[in-house]
Amino acid sequence: MPMSRLPSHTHELDMSRPVYLICASGNRSRAMADFLQRSGFDAGSVSGGTTGWVSSGHPVVSGRHAS
Repeated sequence: MPMSRLPSHTHELDMSRPVYLICASGNRSRAMADFLQRSGFDAGSVSGGTTGWVSSGHPVVSGRHAS
């Protein structure tokens, strides 16, 4: 979900499960994880963002039908 939608769509998230956020570098996802934590979610930002994820060799799925 894009960061701009998150504040008005938290009702779509399952509060009983952890929420992991990721962005290119980790700065925006850290801010959104903080927002969700203040709202009562168990939320965290993926360290290093997408850049760190990819450079660590983790899988990435992209495209219109990625899920």
